[in-house]
Amino acid sequence: MIAKPVAMIFGLVLALVGVAGFFVGDMLLWFQVDTLHNIIHLASGVLGLFAASKGESAAKMYLIVFGLVYALVTVLGF
Repeated sequence: MIAKPVAMIFGLVLALVGVAGFFVGDMLLWFQVDTLHNIIHLASGVLGLFAASKGESAAKMYLIVFGLVYALVTVLGF
């Protein structure tokens, strides 16, 4: 029962970060961003909101898949 609200929160945060990146220039907090980063964050956020609206199993799948993808991107970034 927790996957749906968590996916909603993550989706909302990612969508807001994606939109904010278009307005702040090259740096968002201490991260360097560009248009591709903004689009990826925005798309990830929209998918999270969509998954949360589809139900608990879709939200759980979103959290697992995007958790693994973002973890892999983080490791590769180091």
